[in-house]
Amino acid sequence: MLSQIFTTFPAFRIAREGLPADKVSTWPWLHTPLMAKWRYGLRHGRLDTEIGILNSRWFGGHVEKNMPRSDVFVGLSGAGLEPGKAAQRNGGIYICDRGSTHAKYQNDILESEHRKWHVPFRRDDPRIIARELSEYRQADHISVGSTFARSSFIESGIEPDKVSVIPYGVDLSAFEQCGEPPKDTFRLLFVGSFSIRKGAPYLLQAFRELTVRRKELVLVGSIAPNIKGILDLTRPDIKILGSIPNRELKVLMSQAHALVLPSVEEGLALVQAEAMACGCPVVATHSTGAADLFTSGVEGQIVPARDVDSLRLALEELAEDNHLRSRMSEAALRRVKLLGGWNQYGERYAALCNRLANRIAH
Repeated sequence: MLSQIFTTFPAFRIAREGLPADKVSTWPWLHTPLMAKWRYGLRHGRLDTEIGILNSRWFGGHVEKNMPRSDVFVGLSGAGLEPGKAAQRNGGIYICDRGSTHAKYQNDILESEHRKWHVPFRRDDPRIIARELSEYRQADHISVGSTFARSSFIESGIEPDKVSVIPYGVDLSAFEQCGEPPKDTFRLLFVGSFSIRKGAPYLLQAFRELTVRRKELVLVGSIAPNIKGILDLTRPDIKILGSIPNRELKVLMSQAHALVLPSVEEGLALVQAEAMACGCPVVATHSTGAADLFTSGVEGQIVPARDVDSLRLALEELAEDNHLRSRMSEAALRRVKLLGGWNQYGERYAALCNRLANRIAH
């Protein structure tokens, strides 16, 4: 079905995906230098925002001028407005693919959460939000990764029939069970950016209140600079590992009693399915998209966001009941195979494209 991919990533990065070179067109002139600058810790708020806005507009214009005619155009939110309109002028369908919740909803909930913890928060530039909202209105359809993300669009006034949920897959060849948790220590694993968005304060409070004799919290990923001053990460039972490759991550997931993810806002957290593929039960909030991956009480537990007591009780239940944890581990391994990896994601997206194209044709 694929006619052409347009991307702001450089050709050498795209080559790792194994895509046919003749179907990939790169336009890396603003995005790649910006990402390289960030990698070395060089961040300049206002300048970076202006570069990002220019990148979206210029890249969108580049795609508009060079895209082939097609039945369906899929544009990542923030970059699809100009080519989406062009596709519609030529009789095609424009799908806006959004990896997170509705842009205004996302900014509102994160601003409120940062205010609660007295942590500075910078909203997205109004021009960025305005562009996203224009894409939502212009698009024939919107695709998101979770029911939670879809609900944010409906709550923000988008017609329910305009938004489809297609949960992301997991690379089952990269994640597998390869070990087991320790018997003398209750080990919890967090993977991602440890931040206000990911519910870091709630996790630390719930962990601190756990009535478990020996416990350990392992943090994998970056620590958001703006929370270092408000959270105590110096406890001896907290281990900070930073970023690690997948071959090491699957071992950690296999050796954890649970992956815990108390986010207040997400599109769909991929680490949940990756943990399940390693036989690791997941304790997460509704805001992670967990309900689209597993059933609460079977493969893990789904708790309300911002609810320390519910989070603590779910973790204590796993700590105190080894048979429950074993059952959830086995159930997670069975369930993740039903998710079908990325092949099923592709099949569902193809079905959506065919359905929308056929609707226009008739």
